[in-house]
Amino acid sequence: MDEQVSRQKLGRVAVGRIRFEDNGWDDYLVRFRVGDRKLIASVRQSGVVEPIVVEEWKGGYRVISGFARAAAAREAGIAELAALIYGEGALSAKEAYLIAVAANAPGSTLSDADRAIAIVRGAETAGLGEERLAREVLPLLGLPASWKVVREFLAIGRLPRVILAALTEGEISREHAEALLLLQADEKEWFFAEGVKALRLSAGDTRVVVEAALDIAAREGRTAREVFSEALGIAGKEAPAGNADEAGAVRRKKARVKEILFRRMRPVLAEMEDAFREIVREISLPAGAEIRHSENFETDEIEIAVKAKDAEVFEKLKSAIERGMATGAFERMMSIAHRKAEERSGRRRHADKGD
Repeated sequence: MDEQVSRQKLGRVAVGRIRFEDNGWDDYLVRFRVGDRKLIASVRQSGVVEPIVVEEWKGGYRVISGFARAAAAREAGIAELAALIYGEGALSAKEAYLIAVAANAPGSTLSDADRAIAIVRGAETAGLGEERLAREVLPLLGLPASWKVVREFLAIGRLPRVILAALTEGEISREHAEALLLLQADEKEWFFAEGVKALRLSAGDTRVVVEAALDIAAREGRTAREVFSEALGIAGKEAPAGNADEAGAVRRKKARVKEILFRRMRPVLAEMEDAFREIVREISLPAGAEIRHSENFETDEIEIAVKAKDAEVFEKLKSAIERGMATGAFERMMSIAHRKAEERSGRRRHADKGD
């Protein structure tokens, strides 16, 4: 550290000599973007107090730490900034990178996209291996020191920029990004636009539709994009024309797409589901009541739910239950629920064995 300090000097640099546009200007930038309107307004009003860190480069300077402040100063029309200045070549790529990461600690101020970009920079710019990234960098980023985490964030950091932008802005979560990683490189951005954004998919829904599309594609010798696009087309044709309730229309389309994919991926379970619903219709439940099986078909239980504003609903429900008992409807529903649970359990065992 003493040696590093001896290689730097405190001075002032002309903002116009910071070479933002040259190739390599952002080699040590460990955040997804530098533009921040609030920061620009603050800098315009109060200036930049803390020195940035730069190195002499190509007859000017490039920033090692303080990109956002330097960019805001340029936007605000500030001519000079206080800086810690390293001579060209005084720092190795690893040293400069580690200065940049340390300056952005604590990691809680970083988005998952920022963390991913930082780890990619460590691998590609600083040449750090997985073990050193895990040991030295991840703790600074607020992440557990694990090579698995390194690999996960390296993959996230190489997602298309439109997805990283959404992750930075909080429009999607890390779980969304992880689901999109399952896709081929040329499918990720398309799925993000046509699925995640257009259908407003939750992280869980994204995982479901991506895995379903991949499963069907593998069995049919097609691409996941072709499978999902086909489901979108069918659901779109079924949508009622001129629907003013846009949010409701999106919800219905999303539900239909998921149903189409589920039926193609699990035709046996889909047939059981149809049979279950037909039996429920037979007993004529009152409005506001429903009979359902466990959400993921993992147990052989059924559940009766009812929303009631008066006692009349309960009387009608009682009559429906008595009808179901008399005709054996509940025994048939239980049989289907049991078979569905067995089917799911069998598929899980099959997957666990890797067959």
